[in-house]
Amino acid sequence: MNSFQRICRSPAFLVLALILCAAVIVGGVALAPAAPKVWIVIPVLLAVAAVICFFVARSTSKAALQKKKEAENEGVVKADLDHAGIAANILAALGGKANVQKASCCATRLRFQLKDGAKVDEKALKSAGASGVIRSTPTACQVILGTQVRFVYEELQKLL
Repeated sequence: MNSFQRICRSPAFLVLALILCAAVIVGGVALAPAAPKVWIVIPVLLAVAAVICFFVARSTSKAALQKKKEAENEGVVKADLDHAGIAANILAALGGKANVQKASCCATRLRFQLKDGAKVDEKALKSAGASGVIRSTPTACQVILGTQVRFVYEELQKLL
């Protein structure tokens, strides 16, 4: 079932549909003396219904995305460490010093070339303070840290 079908079957949508039907009936009765202009009520109400459907779909998709992010991070407790502690935890989560072939950084990420990508513990990386982990190849790993990455990289270089 796609998102449009789920929205159309939701109780909120059914209530809105009933309200719109009632509005069409009331509008038709109210505009009865001006019968030639009654036809304009239906397209206007359909446009309003489309706008309502758009915002309902948008809000439900945002809620689903937030729920998905919370499920991914379930059980992850971020440690409140200094830069040296973060670097040590990241190195341990990558499988240790022996597993890291090359390390570099950019404005927000640490980039690693690893010997064995299977040794990477993504939950431990997130617990160490990473906001995300990108695995482009089996042996390449990027750890997203944000603007503190330079300080963590300096501490990491001391450990390597």
